[in-house]
Amino acid sequence: MKDKGRSLKKYVFLVLSWILLFIGIVLGIIGAAAGFLFSAALMSSVLLLSITGILVGFLISFSLSWLAGKRIAPSLRMRFALGAGVATILVVILLSALTIFKPLIPSSERIQPVVPPEVQYWELDTGSSIAYQRFPAEDRKYKEPVVFLHGGPGGAVVSFKPITDVISSLSEDGYDVYFYDQIGGGLSGRLRNIRDYTLSRQIADLENIRQKIGMEKMILIGESFGGVLAAHYTAHYPENIEKIVLISPGEIASQEWERKKRGDIRDRASEETLQEFRDLLRNFRLLFVDTLVDINPDAAHNFLSEPEADAFTTKLFSLLLGGMACDPEKFPKDHSLLFGFWSTMKLEEFSEIDAEKVKNSLANTNTPFLILKPECDYIRWDVTYEYKKILKNAKLLYLEGAGHMPFLEKPDLVLSSIRAFLCDGPLPLPEYNESSPPKK
Repeated sequence: MKDKGRSLKKYVFLVLSWILLFIGIVLGIIGAAAGFLFSAALMSSVLLLSITGILVGFLISFSLSWLAGKRIAPSLRMRFALGAGVATILVVILLSALTIFKPLIPSSERIQPVVPPEVQYWELDTGSSIAYQRFPAEDRKYKEPVVFLHGGPGGAVVSFKPITDVISSLSEDGYDVYFYDQIGGGLSGRLRNIRDYTLSRQIADLENIRQKIGMEKMILIGESFGGVLAAHYTAHYPENIEKIVLISPGEIASQEWERKKRGDIRDRASEETLQEFRDLLRNFRLLFVDTLVDINPDAAHNFLSEPEADAFTTKLFSLLLGGMACDPEKFPKDHSLLFGFWSTMKLEEFSEIDAEKVKNSLANTNTPFLILKPECDYIRWDVTYEYKKILKNAKLLYLEGAGHMPFLEKPDLVLSSIRAFLCDGPLPLPEYNESSPPKK
């Protein structure tokens, strides 16, 4: 009986040792990931973080395998523990290669944006390298230049002819017209420190651009996020603005609006498109970056390169761009827009902005505003109408049959509205003053 008891006890301990070995390998894999993430609070080198993760994973697996080896292979305990530790790390490397280190998008699928031959660069005092295109006045009649501010954040305009072809027509009226890609998007430079992607940085860049142009005042045309930038710039530098046109402007203070209440381009996508969009977002590498950026933005930036991140963002957003128009087919399929991942990610909320101070400043300005609100704009009516309520010198026009980018479907109406506003002539549409959108 005693022999049977000893045998049973030996068998139980042997089983428990194998279970401990299995637990050691699993905990080693988890420990490697945890070691990578926790050490990111102290350093940002991907190589050092990877080495740290591997060492943590190895030590956990080795230690528990050493304990398990006492029963499983007592005469080869060290080799057994080393083998288990090495095997764990090989599994970690394989899993990492298939998940968090697997590129978001193959290099063969990365689009190269078209670079118009006229593109030039401003090297700003803020440190931003800004791609821009200038359309000089054919017969200069006005000293104030027109500066177009594109949507996003993280978007572009310099290489997007559906907009530049329309707005550049103002050069025929005697205006110098400028288009530029905001920092972090399109053909402009990227920032080494992704914490610097803020609305305040965008405002500072725009002010430095005004100084580069050498003009006392500007006329701003802002579309979507560009409208937000135009409004915030005016709140900070009202003396530098002659007139402003807001086209499908986003919310003045993003932190005050829930997504459902402010509207989202996904609201205009089909279920099939949304499923493809969600499938792209279900990515271990992307989820890992999302976790890492909360711990150490520098480490996250090093982990996900700009070319890879921007190519992925461009592919992701390209699924939704049809929602920019009433008729999705109106959005050009061969666009060369290059979206910036980090500027989009870090600029989603303007947490550094004092919303009440901005609104009070806008309420006190006498700057003339023209607001163009398209019928099929995915941004909710209340978001746009907030500008009308706050601004005491604003005119609102409702554009039927046009989407968020009305240049695509109503280019002549957009251009004639802007022209009439700039020369204080009769507008092509009656002003809309109701607090609710027109009923169909």
